[in-house]
Amino acid sequence: MEFENVYDEKTKMKLEEEFPQLSGVTYLDHAGATLFSKTQIESVSEELKGNLFFNPHTNGAKNRSTKAVAEARSLVLRHLNADPDEYSVIFTSGATAGMKIVGECFALTSGSVLVMHEESHTSAMGIREYALKKGADVKVCNSEELEVLATKGNISEAPNLFCFPAMSNFNGKKLPLKWVNMIKKKRQNFVLLDTASFVSTNSLDLRLIKPDFLVISFYKLFGYPTGLGALIVKTSSANLLKKTYFGGGTVEMNLVRKNLHVERKSLSDKFEDGTVDFLGISSLKFGFKALTDLTGGMGAISMHTFNLAKYAFYQLSSLRHFKGGKVVQIYSETAYDDIETQGGVLNFNILSASGAAVGYSHFTRVADLHQVVVRTGCFCNTGSCQKYLGMTDDHIKDNFDAGHVCGDDVDIIDDAPTGSIRISFGYMSTKEDVDKLVWLVKEYFQEEVDNEASKEFRDSTHSDIRVTGLLVYPVKSCGGISVQSWPISEGGLMYDRQWMVMQGKRVITQKKEPMLSMIQPSIDLERKVMTLSFPGETDVEVNIEASGELKQRSFEDNICIGNVCGEEVEGISCGAEVSNWLEKILGIDDVKLVKGLRRRSKRKLVSNSLANDSDCLVLNTESINILANKVKQTCAKYNEDSEEFTIKTLSQRFRGNIIIEGVPPFEEESWTSFRLNGLVFRVGGACKRCQMITVEQGSGQVTKEPLRSLAQMKNRNFNFGIHTSLTSGARQELINIGDQIQVLTN
Repeated sequence: MEFENVYDEKTKMKLEEEFPQLSGVTYLDHAGATLFSKTQIESVSEELKGNLFFNPHTNGAKNRSTKAVAEARSLVLRHLNADPDEYSVIFTSGATAGMKIVGECFALTSGSVLVMHEESHTSAMGIREYALKKGADVKVCNSEELEVLATKGNISEAPNLFCFPAMSNFNGKKLPLKWVNMIKKKRQNFVLLDTASFVSTNSLDLRLIKPDFLVISFYKLFGYPTGLGALIVKTSSANLLKKTYFGGGTVEMNLVRKNLHVERKSLSDKFEDGTVDFLGISSLKFGFKALTDLTGGMGAISMHTFNLAKYAFYQLSSLRHFKGGKVVQIYSETAYDDIETQGGVLNFNILSASGAAVGYSHFTRVADLHQVVVRTGCFCNTGSCQKYLGMTDDHIKDNFDAGHVCGDDVDIIDDAPTGSIRISFGYMSTKEDVDKLVWLVKEYFQEEVDNEASKEFRDSTHSDIRVTGLLVYPVKSCGGISVQSWPISEGGLMYDRQWMVMQGKRVITQKKEPMLSMIQPSIDLERKVMTLSFPGETDVEVNIEASGELKQRSFEDNICIGNVCGEEVEGISCGAEVSNWLEKILGIDDVKLVKGLRRRSKRKLVSNSLANDSDCLVLNTESINILANKVKQTCAKYNEDSEEFTIKTLSQRFRGNIIIEGVPPFEEESWTSFRLNGLVFRVGGACKRCQMITVEQGSGQVTKEPLRSLAQMKNRNFNFGIHTSLTSGARQELINIGDQIQVLTN
């Protein structure tokens, strides 16, 4: 389908000029936070430079703050078409703070009922804890159940609170606003309406819809200021808010030695504890002005964002793999055909040709490569995530027990997604933003040929699999040592990833400091000395065996790197000399070289290795060759040079320990175990790659490749190389270049 334009060409040009921060970026997280315009922020700056603002509690003829705050209250009510005699504005730090006030202060009792919609934001669900503490009953309902309760008689003679979002922040579904007035026909029923998502791109008329309480966050409306929102309270319902705490500016009188205070009469004065964000509040007028001046108002914004979501819905829905299966699973109850039921948000996951879900972190890595900003996870909306992804309470608890927490990148557990991908639109979003997203999905995830065809020779027997390369990486994230022969035992290659560079309690890696790749270690096994070299600097030597005295001075450091986040390592500093050397090279203070002694790991095989996932990483030359060819094709497509991406340099970027040949591409991922020089290695699965492989080893230069090409290899899921470890109790043995490998079958 074609995109339906709302803006004329003049408006489009004006918007393009107003958002220079979007140059080269496709921003699709307006439900998270929308963007401020150039004129808006310049006006704020000029206002602050040209006028004196000080604490509104301070009297003075030159104080513009008091007037600015009062004007802002009027602007908020005018934007919502609210009668100032019927509604009051309480400024808060955001919508969450507004809901917290209602939760703390609403007069719920042991006879009350709190009715929550199942797709409420986590900040709304938190009110449940106040309700339970006050002895109230809590009912969590779907839409059908809530509407039944809304039309029933009084569900309790005590005050009851209904809470639901005007629009889901998960997928933009608009819930019926008619519920508000239906609920309020019952004498003891009151409504808290979460409008944070809704009012960001839709108009709300408080002369037609009359909730008792509603919350908004201004950064979702016009980007700036952040950390500022409002709780709008219906004056006739204000007496239901029973405040306990009082702060500065909220009382007319307070005794220190006697338990006596008198609250201020004004609702806003009573609830705005301390000094409000008077500078942020004074800037609101420029945000409201931008909404009108740049687009013509909320009506145009609402239709524009809806049309973008509708266009994205039909574009993504039409994508098919070569077998006919859909590429995108969209989570929605609407067909994006009615602005009354759907807003400018779309939620989805990517599917492979086999129908399996592709993890959202995979999509995020690809999006980052092309400066496309999306939101992933469950979006602080567990109820929606459960509903649309089919997760039960037991699934949520099992995922948590497996180590998954809100905000991490654990996206697939037991072949099921733990979250999804959300795109959302703002008034400055464009059709080109959608086109870029659709291109991204087609380019990286739509399978147009049968990738299984490359397996035609994989089932044959290969008897001549040999080691062609051995590399030891003594210091985590520093250079590797290429050797002809090297000792190996339980825990991996001797001295491999036994040291780490730390700043305070933070482990430094190439992700943050690519220059680490230019530090080249070498090891003298006879002298038991490791030498660190750096271009243009004098070498520094480190003893590789810790003495008993040093072991006694060992200390613990929490490590948060890769997939070992939270695991502890006991280690010792290697001294001031190497610390000073590292500080000089990296230009960072408080840097030390630390040797790991013991690792408190969840792994079955516990060692002092500092490797992320396994003790020994194996790379297949044929797999590297396939990727090298893909890199050449991709670079040619973008008119970029690919000469630097050879099998040798790619092997260095992937930081493998054992390089093998004689195996068809990626067949190694099907192995369960193999024998090398009489030692049996267990295979722990494929290695999932991150942006580390974009760092050129030896120079520290960061490039788009090979991560970009690896992402384009459909169904690779950023996997490259295999994790291995020696079987428990294995003896120390030398392995050599040229040694033969025997693949073992179960």
